Amino acid sequence: MRSSTPCTDTLSSRIESFTEFQHHFSENVFGQIPKEKTEGKISLLQPDDARQVLAESYRNIRSSIFFMPYERARPKTILITSSVRNEGKSTIASNLAITMALSGARTLLIDSDFRRGALREAFGVSSRMGFAEVLKEEVNWRDAVVPTSYPNLFLLPRGQTLSHPSGHLSDDLTDTFVKEVYHNYDYAIIDSSSVLPADDTTSWAPRIDATLFIVRLSYTSIRVMRESLELLNNRHVIVRGVILNYLDTSLPEY
Repeated sequence: MRSSTPCTDTLSSRIESFTEFQHHFSENVFGQIPKEKTEGKISLLQPDDARQVLAESYRNIRSSIFFMPYERARPKTILITSSVRNEGKSTIASNLAITMALSGARTLLIDSDFRRGALREAFGVSSRMGFAEVLKEEVNWRDAVVPTSYPNLFLLPRGQTLSHPSGHLSDDLTDTFVKEVYHNYDYAIIDSSSVLPADDTTSWAPRIDATLFIVRLSYTSIRVMRESLELLNNRHVIVRGVILNYLDTSLPEY
């Protein structure tokens, strides 16, 4: 991030546009998602979705992941997080996984938001068993994965709530799980908890190939974004890029 120290008023302000984000931060922007009125629900893309601008925005993010140069191998495990709640990370994780799967990639979507996970309901999955039971060693992860209505897309639901998720996410069992998923799927997209409310993501993300950070425009302050990115950096998390969500498509820069 940029080393300059803006005044307090600037730190308290909110990012309104791509240009303004670039002014304050140096992180690579992987994509921009247009705003939609979804009343808090996860709005899933469909194979022949009429929302062409929205679908194309996800294809652009997929292309960034596919074709951007990397020092090492292209990341296969990708964690999605944000500073705070209600920035759209679960919707973006779901639709990115759908977009990956529709391209022919065998994709696993993992719900690791143990406090607010909602992917089971979004995809209409009836199973109550999920990632929590895997971490508690009550079930093998393969038995907790369920197919979705989308070809090539599989879901590992959250399962039951965990009182201390970070303790489970930082042990050796998680390393084994990540390695096995890595060899069984082309991509694993992980919907993680937000960074600031708990330490789940900072315990989990260092084990993942790449982290994408969601910023909802006109919502979160510069101060909060900076605090979150610095916390991830201090935990040696590889933040590959930022996705700007809830973009006003009427802006000339879009």
